[in-house]
Amino acid sequence: MQEKTYTINDPRQSHTPGARVISNGNGDAVPRIRKWKNPAVAFSLSLIVPGAGQFYNRQWKAGILFLLPIIILCSFIGITVIYWEYLKTLYESFSVSRSGLLLTFITFYFSGLVIWYINAWLAYFKTVKNNSTPFTGIRTRWFPVVCSLLIPGWGQCLNGQTKKGLFFQVFALAGMAAFPVILIIFRVWQSLEPSQARLALEWILTICIILVPFILSMWLFSIYDAAMVGMSNQKGDPLRKKIGYSISRLRHRILTYGWKNAIMPSIKRFAMFILLLTFCLTISYYYFPESFYLSSLQHFETYLAQKEMTLIPLLINQILY
Repeated sequence: MQEKTYTINDPRQSHTPGARVISNGNGDAVPRIRKWKNPAVAFSLSLIVPGAGQFYNRQWKAGILFLLPIIILCSFIGITVIYWEYLKTLYESFSVSRSGLLLTFITFYFSGLVIWYINAWLAYFKTVKNNSTPFTGIRTRWFPVVCSLLIPGWGQCLNGQTKKGLFFQVFALAGMAAFPVILIIFRVWQSLEPSQARLALEWILTICIILVPFILSMWLFSIYDAAMVGMSNQKGDPLRKKIGYSISRLRHRILTYGWKNAIMPSIKRFAMFILLLTFCLTISYYYFPESFYLSSLQHFETYLAQKEMTLIPLLINQILY
């Protein structure tokens, strides 16, 4: 009995995107099916070790291309931190100011963060493109919550929410840039000589301090969103379908239990939330009145003025008066 074969002359006729055409030994061209890979694994690997997601996708050159710059940048940052006093003296002999050196260090650090996040998302999108079926998230419900607790947006990526993941990752990038920069500038500020680079550093410090409340808020919201989506049975469905499911469930509860029994539990939960929020605000206002925040800002203004900063004390003064 002769074995039945299929001939494909045009690679674009294959049902598998990006499938290569190979010979089956009889002179006929057949598609080479690529093995399905998990985009969440590719993203997580590249987020932990730059280039690892590309290696997972068998993109060896791209993996090396992302790994080497990160190694060089990390080495530069590590050497600068460890040998700061020696490098400071060395650069001063070449008429390079300490403020200029620190500004260069921050620029390299931020460039490394950008390359790091780009490499993770490129690994994610490459895996999604190579797969023939859409990625709807991982099955484990608690793991995205843990990942969003570590890095905002990571859990959304594991849940298959690309747009949300990109949105929260912007705040993750800002946070990983802002917090170390605030600590470093405060630590070495007294040793920086007055210059244009020092003024630029104060502007960077001001922007980082302003961003901190937004970063923390988005971080908490990222954890909450990852938990809610991870527990949902329709987390891989579009928003339109999720709204349709919610309306169908509500309609079913109304037809089964009536309006009162269907709506009252939701109203009670909302009322409890409002009462809890009111209680927290009342306690906060009682123990931390407006004068507490004003005095804290005044002390912070005095502290920064003693460190010979000008921009942030000026902004605080404008807020207070």
